[in-house]
Amino acid sequence: MEMTLGRANQTSIELFPVTNCVMPSPTSNLGSAEAVTRFLRSKEGHLPEILKIANDILDTKLDVYLPNKREFILSLLVDRLNDRSNSSNFSKWKSDKDVWNLLKRVLFIEGHNETSILQSLKIVDLMILLMESDDPEGWDCLPYVCQILSMFLKRSFMEIEESTGIRLLKSTLSYIQNKAPKNSSVTLDEIVTNVYWNSHPQGLLEVSKKSYSQFFEELFISLTKYLSIESESPSKHLYEEIFTTRVFYPENLPYLVHNLDKLLKKETPDDASLRYFFQMAVRKLAPKQMKLCTELFDVIVNKSPNLSESLLASLVGSHHALPQEFIFSVYTKEVASKKFIDLNWDMVKYVFELDSELAATKSKFVFEKYNSAFNLDEKVLPVGKVIVYAYAKNRELVEFLTKVWPKAIARDELWDGDDFIAHVANCIDSLSEKQIVQVLETSPNLSSEASFAVLTAITKGLISSSWKLIDSLKPTFNQIQSYINSSTNFWQVRYNLLNLYGSEFVIPESVLELDYDIYYHYTVLRLLELNIIQDYSNKKQRQLILFLRDNPSLISSAFCRWFVMINDYFTNESIVELLKLAFETAFLCHTDCEIYEQRNIMTCMMRLFIADPMSHFDHIPKIPLACFSRGPKKDLLNILTRKYIETKEVRVLGCIDYLLDSASYQSSIERDISVVLQILALAPTDEAQKYASSISKKVWKTNVDMIKSDENRAFVANAIGMLVRSMQIGGSGDVLPEMKMALIIVSHQSVLTGNDLTKYEELVNTFKMQCIRQIKDSQDNSDNAKLNWFLHGLASIPPSMLTFNDVKSIAGQIKIEANDTSIKQALFSLVCKCAKPDLRFAKYVLSLYLVLNTEAHTQHLFDDVVQYLQSLVNEKVELYYAICNYVIFSTADAEDTFSNSICMVLSALLTTMPKEPDGSLQIALFSGYLRNPSQLSPKVLQHIMGNLKWLLTQKQWLFNQYILEMALAHIGIVSSITLSDKHEFEQLYLESLRVVSQILLHHRFKLSTRHHSIIYLMCTFLESLVEPGQLGHSNIAAGSFTRLVSNLCEPQEHVRDLSVRSGQQNNRLTTQANLYKKQLRIYLPYLLINYIYLNLKFTFGKQVNDILATGVYTIFDSLSKSELQIVNSALDYAGKALYKSLYHDYQEYWKWKDQ
Repeated sequence: MEMTLGRANQTSIELFPVTNCVMPSPTSNLGSAEAVTRFLRSKEGHLPEILKIANDILDTKLDVYLPNKREFILSLLVDRLNDRSNSSNFSKWKSDKDVWNLLKRVLFIEGHNETSILQSLKIVDLMILLMESDDPEGWDCLPYVCQILSMFLKRSFMEIEESTGIRLLKSTLSYIQNKAPKNSSVTLDEIVTNVYWNSHPQGLLEVSKKSYSQFFEELFISLTKYLSIESESPSKHLYEEIFTTRVFYPENLPYLVHNLDKLLKKETPDDASLRYFFQMAVRKLAPKQMKLCTELFDVIVNKSPNLSESLLASLVGSHHALPQEFIFSVYTKEVASKKFIDLNWDMVKYVFELDSELAATKSKFVFEKYNSAFNLDEKVLPVGKVIVYAYAKNRELVEFLTKVWPKAIARDELWDGDDFIAHVANCIDSLSEKQIVQVLETSPNLSSEASFAVLTAITKGLISSSWKLIDSLKPTFNQIQSYINSSTNFWQVRYNLLNLYGSEFVIPESVLELDYDIYYHYTVLRLLELNIIQDYSNKKQRQLILFLRDNPSLISSAFCRWFVMINDYFTNESIVELLKLAFETAFLCHTDCEIYEQRNIMTCMMRLFIADPMSHFDHIPKIPLACFSRGPKKDLLNILTRKYIETKEVRVLGCIDYLLDSASYQSSIERDISVVLQILALAPTDEAQKYASSISKKVWKTNVDMIKSDENRAFVANAIGMLVRSMQIGGSGDVLPEMKMALIIVSHQSVLTGNDLTKYEELVNTFKMQCIRQIKDSQDNSDNAKLNWFLHGLASIPPSMLTFNDVKSIAGQIKIEANDTSIKQALFSLVCKCAKPDLRFAKYVLSLYLVLNTEAHTQHLFDDVVQYLQSLVNEKVELYYAICNYVIFSTADAEDTFSNSICMVLSALLTTMPKEPDGSLQIALFSGYLRNPSQLSPKVLQHIMGNLKWLLTQKQWLFNQYILEMALAHIGIVSSITLSDKHEFEQLYLESLRVVSQILLHHRFKLSTRHHSIIYLMCTFLESLVEPGQLGHSNIAAGSFTRLVSNLCEPQEHVRDLSVRSGQQNNRLTTQANLYKKQLRIYLPYLLINYIYLNLKFTFGKQVNDILATGVYTIFDSLSKSELQIVNSALDYAGKALYKSLYHDYQEYWKWKDQ
């Protein structure tokens, strides 16, 4: 405020320069209420001074008595803002955000009799004025105006004229599209649409003919333009609701065409706006008013002929019947009246899609006149597919197959292409057995090309048919078998018949002469698969490889289909060549896992990897480790190691790291510690260091796990000795690879004994002394990264070999700056590692954590605290209980600044809580843990939910009835918290659902009388999924909620149920799961009612609603007839209609039916 007033005063000085004479300040003589009110009402007063005095009056800083100060200032502001005189000084008031801020402040102060004053404020007109102005300062006032208008709407009902509402909406749309910043708030849209709905005294839906015409004239263009552009605006649905409700109101539909035609004669909306309008019209009107849609089509196309194609596509996409006269008129205009060369083939396609009978009777010109020389294959082929579908739909496919198609094939090669044949094959299922027999008997009389196309389509289409139909056609195929075998290039037909009838379809060996056709090879491979032939010659193998090299698109499908035959009948050289071709595609992502069981293929694959590993970075990690035998793995690891040392390629390290998940015990990197150190030294990037560290850990673990072997013991001894000698020599302050390897060894839990253990302890001591030395030397430079590394290295030393005095000495040598959080965290790890097990040290550790976690919240700090508290539990459990009580009594007086850290401390205590007899301690801890979630950060809230989920499964004894109810209440509060970040909110929502799911899974027996709390939670979760909420389009959140509904409605029957005595476990006829359902059934209707209510008042996204439907059907499964009647009786007319629709879908698509 001071800065704003400062700017205002500076502007005043520039605008009104004073003379050299000294003038008294106008505010110096404000010693009485009369003087103050006179000054505030003055027309010559400077606005910043007036605002300052007004604020001082509200803050009681002036020594004057003004009993009705709030009403006076409110009346003054209303009077000045309502002033319309352009010559008046009061025009500046409207565009000053400090004025609006003062008005907002006055309204926040409780008072009386302000309603009449506010009613006189023309705030809607002022809002329109600000949005229509070209003054950026006025635009800055709009957020304040929206807040004031929102307060006004909450306190009283606002009724404005209909024309004012339209002007407001029009001004808002112009402002949003031309002036508003891209990140403008949704509040403006919500307020404006709310005010607009109040501008209709007849009600929300009823609109007079005059108002309907006015809406078209004033808002149609601006609304459609905004809605056609703002595809992802969070407020789009608000304006879309206004548009659809007004334009498509049933009582005014008779005037729709007239008003649109009248508008288009005066104005010219852009194509996107008209296209959006027509798509919305088709969506709203097509089911019952298709004739009206066609009239709108004619009006728009007359104005913009270029839109005819896209509009006709919308009509076709509606899948509703159109009037025949309209279809014929479009056909006449777009097809019949044009020359063949001038046809718009997309329009031809849409016309034929509209009427299958028209397509079948008027389409022969397509097959008779088209020639590929026109270079329109991509346009004409979809038209041909539509025509085929029309013949099938009209039961005239036989005529097409025997008469139309053969002539078309003779005319142009387009019609016997693979794509068109595949489409015809998809329509074969519309033919009866008798019709297929008729076509098969006719096929030998056709030309060779036509016969091939017809037989290929039929045999391909039969593959997905029933076995009964396939078997019934066997005699017919036997009749034409000789014709098929005698015809050249019929390989695809033969291959399809082998798939249909196996060895029953006989192919003479004389026919199997080598042919350059992929289906020739498929036929031979199929014969091999059927054990009809026993050999696939090298010549055939070479030709198949040559064909696949010329047709790379077939490589993946061929290899995935025939890898078993390739493994059994191909030579290793041919397999290698095929693998080279296959690796150029993504065949490993599509092939069946059985390929890894083919020994010859795997052997050849290993040979390829070893020969050229640099070309197979992406392939090696996709091969299961079991496929790598020790010998090839050793060779591959050695080559990869050499390649990395030469090239420093990070992906090579990734392959090495993957292969070492299963040790070979023979490679150089597993047998020579110097190679490991070389890898660590040659890791320049963070990713490379991560891989190098993982490789080193795996190598060390492998050798330690096999310490009984002489070779592994020698490796361990040699590695420790080399590292000790290297660290004793010392060196620069850099983190050497020997130090990195030593840290890996020190961090690894030791299982060494005897002499090996002695050497290990020597290594630890040497490492400790080297770290301390480096820490002392590093004080002379500012490299905090190295200092941090050495501190974390010390923190990795076993606690038995590090004392608190060591830590105290180290801390004394380090100069810590305020922003060195990483150094502080490293020292904290050391403190937790070495802190003594007494109450004083425990308080010290937790106090350190409170401060450090407030500065920088990390999981590493939390893990250190948990590790320390666990050591207390293991060594002195009484001390652990004492520190729990100390924390419980301290949380009541803690400052809000430490709320997040205190919750993390309580989480650590609950994580390490031992089983206590009376349970009072955990109740007290949970009381603090689950208190005031609204004060916590999103990360801490997510942590609490994750920790609750872990405790519910790992420490079930912690949750008695009271704590469980406390947890449910906490989840309900958390689920109602709104977060600004959508991703954080979604993650918190998902964690909350998982916690409730764990409660239902492991603690269901405690909820026998608490199902109402669960249903309340479910309703809260469901409300978060409505639009335009943050999760309105989250399919993940909807799926998780649906799974939770399934867990709720379908309880699991446990082997041992804690709610039933052991003696009664086998003496009941009703399962415990059914008892849970009976208890739940009383409250479950409320969840269904809530879903219907939300679906009607708001809306769910289409995909979200489709996912939620599964949960709704699960609820129907659980409800009995009486509960269904309860739901029906609780709904209004609209709710009952939706309820009936839901139940019908449930019975049709979900409910199990006894066949």
